[in-house]
Amino acid sequence: MVNALISALEIASQSISITSIHLAATTNGLHATSSNHYKGLAVDISRINGIPISNMGANNIVTTLQQAIENTPNRRENFGPAMKLKLGQPWTISGHSDHIHFAINGQ
Repeated sequence: MVNALISALEIASQSISITSIHLAATTNGLHATSSNHYKGLAVDISRINGIPISNMGANNIVTTLQQAIENTPNRRENFGPAMKLKLGQPWTISGHSDHIHFAINGQ
């Protein structure tokens, strides 16, 4: 998961400046029983450059990071304000307006 997150940030940083992110959840928090969080395969990003994603919406920074996640090897879930995709396909899921959920396939 760490390598995938670094890869996504490197891809996004080619277009935008990301100086920091805040991980609101890794294996902690309350999630569905079968959540990839509990397997160590998912993170929730709640702030970029110190700004809460809830205040950013689907702005250029959030959209660029979510597009970078889509270009990351082994990405599985990419849910956030700009898009909600699972395995690259549109996915219906509630929430995710205040964070980006990024999960990878198990290895």
